[in-house]
Amino acid sequence: MFASIKVSFKKFIDRCWQLCVTQPRHRLPLSLGLATYIAFCPFVGFHTVLVLLFSWLLLLNMPLLLLISCGINNPWTMIPIYSANHLVGQLIFKWCSIDCYAYNPHWLEYINSKIQALTGLQGISLWAFLVGGNILAIVVAGAVYLISWAVIKIYSAK
Repeated sequence: MFASIKVSFKKFIDRCWQLCVTQPRHRLPLSLGLATYIAFCPFVGFHTVLVLLFSWLLLLNMPLLLLISCGINNPWTMIPIYSANHLVGQLIFKWCSIDCYAYNPHWLEYINSKIQALTGLQGISLWAFLVGGNILAIVVAGAVYLISWAVIKIYSAK
């Protein structure tokens, strides 16, 4: 039974690889980079819309974008990713000597008071989350793009 599962999984991986190889060489790293950006971007609830938009506008592989972005940002990784987004934003605002909490919308003060009462955590900033999330998403997506481009270039040279 396990042998047949192993064989079918290997066939599935081979078919996916053949699909990626038949496309132009720049599309796979671009798909991986954009999927990583979508996974790290702070626009909660719009990830599937971004996958559809990028795959349609740039003629990329939509199942690959969806698979990679959902593989990175899933219920187990969502809290660490969004916490890192907020932390990066706080560090950027602190480095620029800007009080990010002063620009919070009024409705976030209510949410902050509820979160502080439940968890003891305080100081959530919408702007730190949005700015930090986009910068972290761009940096990680750029690294994934460059690494995947180098791997494909090395692999296709053989």
